Amino acid sequence: MNKEAPVPGQKETQPKLEKLLSETTTGGQALVLLGIEPPASDKPVLLLQKEQKEQLLKSATEGIPADHKKRLATASLNERDEFWKDTPEAERMDKWRAGFNGFLEGYTKDDTKTAEQNILKNILKRNILAEITADTVYSTFIQGEGKGDIEYYARRVVETNSIEDIEKHADLIKRLGSIYGYNSAKIGELLTHGIANARHNLEKFAASAQENLTTRTYGADVWTPLAQNAAKWDAKQHTRQAQPMQDAITQPLYESPQTAHPPEPEQQTSVEYHPFVADAGFFSEEDKGKPGANQDAYFVDRKYGAFGVFDGMGSYPKSGEAANGAKAYISEALAQPDLPIDETEALIRAAFTGASEELQKQQDARYQAVYEDIKSLVAGTLTDKEFNEKYGKPKPPDSLNLQEIRRMYEGPAARTHGWILEWIEGSTTISHAKDWQQDARYQAVYEDIKSLVAGTLTNEEFNEKYGPESRSEAQRIRRFYDPSRPDDIHKYLEKWIQERVKGLTTASIVKLCRGPKNERKAVIANLGDSRVYHYTAQDGKLRIVTLDDNNLYDIVGEERARELQDMKANGNGRPVSAETIKLYQSNPLHRSTWERESNVKKYPWGPNSEVEVPLQAFDDSSMTKYLPQANVEPNIYPPIDIARGDKLILTSDGVHDHSLTPEILDTITNPDNREAQKAATALVAFAKKGELIPHVQPGWPKDDTTAVVVEIK
Repeated sequence: MNKEAPVPGQKETQPKLEKLLSETTTGGQALVLLGIEPPASDKPVLLLQKEQKEQLLKSATEGIPADHKKRLATASLNERDEFWKDTPEAERMDKWRAGFNGFLEGYTKDDTKTAEQNILKNILKRNILAEITADTVYSTFIQGEGKGDIEYYARRVVETNSIEDIEKHADLIKRLGSIYGYNSAKIGELLTHGIANARHNLEKFAASAQENLTTRTYGADVWTPLAQNAAKWDAKQHTRQAQPMQDAITQPLYESPQTAHPPEPEQQTSVEYHPFVADAGFFSEEDKGKPGANQDAYFVDRKYGAFGVFDGMGSYPKSGEAANGAKAYISEALAQPDLPIDETEALIRAAFTGASEELQKQQDARYQAVYEDIKSLVAGTLTDKEFNEKYGKPKPPDSLNLQEIRRMYEGPAARTHGWILEWIEGSTTISHAKDWQQDARYQAVYEDIKSLVAGTLTNEEFNEKYGPESRSEAQRIRRFYDPSRPDDIHKYLEKWIQERVKGLTTASIVKLCRGPKNERKAVIANLGDSRVYHYTAQDGKLRIVTLDDNNLYDIVGEERARELQDMKANGNGRPVSAETIKLYQSNPLHRSTWERESNVKKYPWGPNSEVEVPLQAFDDSSMTKYLPQANVEPNIYPPIDIARGDKLILTSDGVHDHSLTPEILDTITNPDNREAQKAATALVAFAKKGELIPHVQPGWPKDDTTAVVVEIK
């Protein structure tokens, strides 16, 4: 759930490297990037001309040649096929998962290996150690966007880690890359180093590569086994008259002979399916317009018929952790055999409550840790440098000081505008002022704001005087902490801490069960705007089961809210301007909504403590329910009947904010998307196309995007 689209840092613009990665293998790195084999000993050495140097950079930034990519993929497939040929298909996935989890736990459960843990988090784009699992590796690199592509892995390493970390942890990165095969892991290492070297210092890389090519120094011989494996796989495919490559074996390999590559999805016959589940697929992709990991999470429990999607709310820094934490807690709680409907509903309610409490504990612990650092800073046991390195810098000046100040300044009315007062207190040396109107310091800052808006004070002058860059975080924070009053946390300090520790997530859940007459049922629940759709095979229709939690829908009641939600989901926009609702000050929901919504607050209460407000004034994007939340009560809907051929579709708003209901229906009923996995992947792909629907503002940023599709047997 991302309503902002910050521009990610570009690795290519970093300063040139003084030292190359693995200089002894730069010749091999260049060959792998170019997609050519070393010349035979009786042939002339390869000379890197201008065209080859340009191709090195193109391969590093845009991708290696397509025919070369395919050759690497087929060779990797053969390595993994050969490894598993003597292991029964039913045992492969469980055997690999157990072994690979053991390998990962050698890092994740060793508190002395925090650096390695961070490398794994970066590569897998996960914020918590609990998510560093074999299944995460599998879904990231063998299924999903990775699709068994070793180049994808190499790019992921380069794009999520510094050059220094890649060099320091080369062994771990290579061992992780061995999921593609032993020889493929060596190729992956050459690709990783070559991509990084070409991006960061092409001239030096090309010169070093030419030196090695001239002396025929290529590193380990990866080309002979590459050619052999690719040829064997092609022969197997021809002999078997098998499926196309992308539907073939997708089993990673790990260096221990007992714990190598996991089997393809079709081979996971050891997985027990719930009696109602015919098929289940999932796909998730991060918003590439923002830095950081995917803040969505999901689980698919085919055995117990439980499924979930979680959407970390993008404006909070720890929302990815919240989504993954909720997923871990709720998926474990719902891993139960079928229960009666009332007990299933109670199970779901308890799972949401427990997850909320656990996430709140984690958030409180983060809060306390930051607060302790602030106390240490003021006490002098934590230096300014250490504090600044840990907590970074505030937003750039233009994002707050100029745009927001101009927007919030409303002439003389701003003298009583709470936001302006808060900004003055939070962005200057002024703090704990009792009466701002009597404080000359406030008056001086206020006069500068007026001058900025009037144009007599330039942007540069204002930024130089008040911009966040003019002081460090440590200097700023120190002014707001009073060690003589440790329990009296200044409101600016409170806000600053929350901006660093808070994490919220929405959720949608499906749990299959049996009705009182043994009929097939699905119990569905949600919080926020994560949704569940139900496709009924009998009539070919798709409907939204869940109802989003937002200020507008809360205020109008369920019946009208569903009408508005369906209207928007079908591309018919927001309520018409003439439609209004009467609010009563005696109604707690009405009163709290009026106080919370700035657009609604523009309509003052009348003499009878009532006010007529247009529906268009209400916000339908701000969530009113999420995890963690005190006394949270999930929306649990009446159990729905499910039948053979029906589909249940769980989505984050990255899917349904960019896909109309008819488009979702077309996608899941397309014959090309008959399998649940293909349907889930297609839903995400459609949402990512950039096709904006009528209610979405042009240019609105894309979002982390997740879909789970369950087909009923």
